[in-house]
Amino acid sequence: MKMAMDLNTVQKSLEDLQSNHSSVSDSSTISPSTTPSSPSTESLPQYHPSFSFEDADLILSSADSTLFRVPSITLKMASGFFRSTMTLPQNTHKDDPNGSDTHSEIIHLSESSKLLETLLSIVCCLGVNPVSAFATFEDVSDLLFAAEKYEMPGVTSYMRTVIVGPRFLADPLRVYALSCRYGWPPEAKLSSRLTLSLDLTQQKYRPTLDSLQGAHLMALLSLRHQRKTQLRTALDRFPASRTPYKCQRCYSVVDVHPWREFKWLILDEMDRQPSGETIKTQAFADTPVARQVFAVTCNGDQCHRACFDKDSTLDNISKAIDGLPSSI
Repeated sequence: MKMAMDLNTVQKSLEDLQSNHSSVSDSSTISPSTTPSSPSTESLPQYHPSFSFEDADLILSSADSTLFRVPSITLKMASGFFRSTMTLPQNTHKDDPNGSDTHSEIIHLSESSKLLETLLSIVCCLGVNPVSAFATFEDVSDLLFAAEKYEMPGVTSYMRTVIVGPRFLADPLRVYALSCRYGWPPEAKLSSRLTLSLDLTQQKYRPTLDSLQGAHLMALLSLRHQRKTQLRTALDRFPASRTPYKCQRCYSVVDVHPWREFKWLILDEMDRQPSGETIKTQAFADTPVARQVFAVTCNGDQCHRACFDKDSTLDNISKAIDGLPSSI
């Protein structure tokens, strides 16, 4: 609803241009004997320094009253909305032989000067510093909203490259939400893989999860479920998971219940962090449950063989994790 109201306001401003141009009165001519009063500095329009060229024939005003001079042809080429609504003739006066633009109309927009500066800088190829222009995800979301509102695919394409930078991928769940919102499959796949290192049960992720559509949320949760299920299947194929377990040398039956406890510890860790990277760490291998596994020996007469080789067991677990699906 807000976007529709904003667009109607802009369109009405554009439609008012032609009628306003024709209403210039002869009474506006200053008599030679009359000295015009100088306007105060406060009443002068404040143009953005990067958008103050007088030969630009269109003036936009931000919500905080900063003015931007933009060539109308540039805006028409970059924006489907302005292209479809800007059908007015050149802003000139009949009594001006040079056709100079002396009464440019101002089109009022609802965006802030900071947002318009970034939006128009991209459109006019003036260059943008992503660090200052996109300090937060809110800055990115606001710009994408404006690009969608004014039908500016070039701005949207530019933002696709911005959100996959290291600064934003540090919060992959937010990148995933934006990618799903705007239909960017490659970015959604990349960010979904990085979300595997997050514990989504933490309260700080709740607002972003709530913003996802059902299908996109299910895709993310299904990836986690598939990884845990497939790892469980892989661990069940380990010799130690057979019942009863027999020593590989003397074939005596060995109690390997520590392995079963270790397996469930692995699966619990996959619930918390489905990337599995914490399972590969030395700290995980040194947990009390893991130490019990590698201390299991055969009780057969004159055997006493260690039932688990630590290095090969951990290596097989790592390979099983590496073989799991990694993205939606």
